[in-house]
Amino acid sequence: MVVNGNSVRQLIRVRVPSWASKPMPIIVNGSQAGSGKPGSYYVIDRNWKNGDVISFTLPMEFKVTKYTGLEKGFEDNHYAIEYGPVLMAMVGVKAKKDDIGIKADPEYISTLLRPVEGRPLHFTIAGSSEFEYWPYFEVQEEPFSCYPEFFR
Repeated sequence: MVVNGNSVRQLIRVRVPSWASKPMPIIVNGSQAGSGKPGSYYVIDRNWKNGDVISFTLPMEFKVTKYTGLEKGFEDNHYAIEYGPVLMAMVGVKAKKDDIGIKADPEYISTLLRPVEGRPLHFTIAGSSEFEYWPYFEVQEEPFSCYPEFFR
């Protein structure tokens, strides 16, 4: 921000979302200015001039949440997976399935997920060729569940 060719002192607040998995480094002009805690704002108070750049990468990890709703048949062993703010759906990619589930411990599912090259936010599951995880908002006609069953 420049006023008549001079730098301007200005506060800028960078929002760090509560779903961020760890503190988020904030970079100004290639150097770390600090780190913001999830669920807070990181405040940068400095003299700004033309060409100054703020950058950051939102830290995202998988979060597993047990189903606690009232739908019959989902009382045990059904879990949702989120990646940052994105609800993931287990999608049957090889065959139509009535029961969409996987033999895995839900606590360790994130260690089984592998990114699909060229398809952001798509993950294969090690040991399973029948299912993948996709963002729920991308599911169209495919069989899926946002709360698949985990068999141990």
